[in-house]
Amino acid sequence: MSGELEELYARLAKLETEHAELCKASAETKQRYTSLLQMMKELTANAVEASTRAAASAEKSLLASQQAAFAAKEAAIVGAIQVADAALTAAKAAADAAGEAAIASTEAWTAALVAAGHNANMELLAMSSKASQSSRDATAFAKEALRVFVDAFEVVKRAAASPS
Repeated sequence: MSGELEELYARLAKLETEHAELCKASAETKQRYTSLLQMMKELTANAVEASTRAAASAEKSLLASQQAAFAAKEAAIVGAIQVADAALTAAKAAADAAGEAAIASTEAWTAALVAAGHNANMELLAMSSKASQSSRDATAFAKEALRVFVDAFEVVKRAAASPS
């Protein structure tokens, strides 16, 4: 009987040790998870910020494209075709920049969405929806910048083709 009792005490001691080790491992896992979640929140916030800034850049590129297109049209109207071509080149470059900014905004939104999706965290998903809106805005700005360039191109092309 005393041998069985000693065996039970030994098993109990082993179980207590295992329990303590499991508790310690659980605490470490919880700490790592908390740290990872914080890192994902920061990643998402940074991606949202990048998407928002890229959309703002696309909007500024749209403005530059509009101004350059205006200059190209005005130059074409008065027959300054070389000036019109130079302004048209600037309008195209601005439209290209708007397109690149839209791509950057979309890529940042994708990063935010991936970070949020890995945790299925509602706060992160809400943050990523802001990046989604920025991406849509940036795409709209880029589309409009391209439309403005094409419109100016057509005006300059007609002016260059008509006899002065």
